[in-house]
Amino acid sequence: MNSIKAQCIFNMATLIQYLKTNFGEHFPYEIIRIIIMYFKSNNVSISCGHRYTILINQSELYSCGMNDGGQLGLGVPAGGHRNNYNFPQKINLNNICSVSSGAHHNMVITYIGELYVWGDNTHDQLGLCNDNICDQPQKLNLENVIAVSCGDFYTMTITTLHELYGWGQNKYGQLGLGNTTEYALPQKLDIQNIIAVSCGDHHTMAITIHHELYACGHNHFGQLGLGHDHEQHLLEKINLDHVIAVSCGTRHTIAITSGNELWAWGSNSHGQLGLDNTYGFEYNLPQKVNLQNVISISSGMYHNMAITTSNELYAWGHYMKGRLGLCDIRNHRIPQKVNLNNVCAVSCGSDHTIAVTTLGEIYAWGLNDLGQLGLGDNLNRDTPHKIDFKF
Repeated sequence: MNSIKAQCIFNMATLIQYLKTNFGEHFPYEIIRIIIMYFKSNNVSISCGHRYTILINQSELYSCGMNDGGQLGLGVPAGGHRNNYNFPQKINLNNICSVSSGAHHNMVITYIGELYVWGDNTHDQLGLCNDNICDQPQKLNLENVIAVSCGDFYTMTITTLHELYGWGQNKYGQLGLGNTTEYALPQKLDIQNIIAVSCGDHHTMAITIHHELYACGHNHFGQLGLGHDHEQHLLEKINLDHVIAVSCGTRHTIAITSGNELWAWGSNSHGQLGLDNTYGFEYNLPQKVNLQNVISISSGMYHNMAITTSNELYAWGHYMKGRLGLCDIRNHRIPQKVNLNNVCAVSCGSDHTIAVTTLGEIYAWGLNDLGQLGLGDNLNRDTPHKIDFKF
């Protein structure tokens, strides 16, 4: 449930590694935000939530799918009824460079580091200090934001100083604040030097400038990778080095380390760890997946997608409603190549998947009961279908 950027596969951890190698330890960190904003402003971004999708192209924002909690950001129409849409609708907000979607809420970052929020606010996940549904984007009082990730009912952000903030639901300690108190406003964590963050349903992963991986939150299925299944209310270091990317699913986690190696841990109820073993096993320590040259990843509820250096797309996990795009009706315990070439970005929702090619074409597949695929109908797809949509 995290946003992946198109055209140029790059993440903050990889960028910092390059800058440190070429310019030493003390390069100006402000350059990171400038470079990120430049690349994002010229490309397509996608983010899949629970049965809805948010799209960015050339800084303009679009949405489709379920809208019961105002998550499409289209405002309340006359009569007060929130409509679902099966074709992308333009949101009244421009100059957007990044988006992240939770179960029913969204966060977007502007070129100048402003953060806008909308959608369901049942657990204060919008950070607006009220519990009202927000049907259109509202500016949050948090500046210089360079990264954001939405969990089911909570949110984590990173600022230009690499400070980490969290707010919203905290039932399992997923905010990393050392307690289980719900917060209606952004709270700064004690940890320093954070360059990337990913939120699952109720667990959080964060990467430091030294490529160390930290975890907190729900851990009943070992999804924190700490070697046990106890809740963690503070960020704790995982025994996995040189991490450059991470993605949290519902009850599992996958990560990329230097050398483009792929690792997975947590629940394997539907083969979502990609380990080619019996369903139902849970792993509370990182396990290496047999897929090479991985540069980008995204996790859904019970499935994952990975892009390789040759822009090939691989899928594995739960097949239900066609979310893997493999045109069959069985789970896959090891990564399988999807019949879609030149893929440069992908995002997994709960039950659907959206991908972007190097030509800027957008493809969708999986569950489509509420129009979340943006194809103009409500029919499920089990193979990639191009969204016939001119931005």
